[in-house]
Amino acid sequence: MSTFRSISHAAGLQLALLLSWMFLYQSAELIEYSPHASLWCPPAALSFAAMALLGVRAFPALFMASLLTSIWHFHKYNNALEEISYFAVTLTSLAHSASYLIGALLLRLLIKTGQINYSAALVAYLILAAAA
Repeated sequence: MSTFRSISHAAGLQLALLLSWMFLYQSAELIEYSPHASLWCPPAALSFAAMALLGVRAFPALFMASLLTSIWHFHKYNNALEEISYFAVTLTSLAHSASYLIGALLLRLLIKTGQINYSAALVAYLILAAAA
């Protein structure tokens, strides 16, 4: 029973992350000034925060959310006769997810080693989040 509970907990977490990311992405569309360009990007904040807190466990849901949203955007903004490049869409989603994963894992590593104080962790967070 505990195996089923842990699997259902993990699946629920993935589903919650996926749906939250897609909801935040749609909310950012309200103030976009051109396709795929918004003045604020809540999904980026969710990606970094989830990967900083959950590590690699957050990667599959965030990658899938980015992939599904990219495919949806391709169909929304491109010519219907134009064939979708799934390879390009996958690379874009992988770049988004992997960049936040690397930044978040570096932040987790800095914090777990305990060699930096609170102020340094905050500065590291700001630098790594901006770089990701």
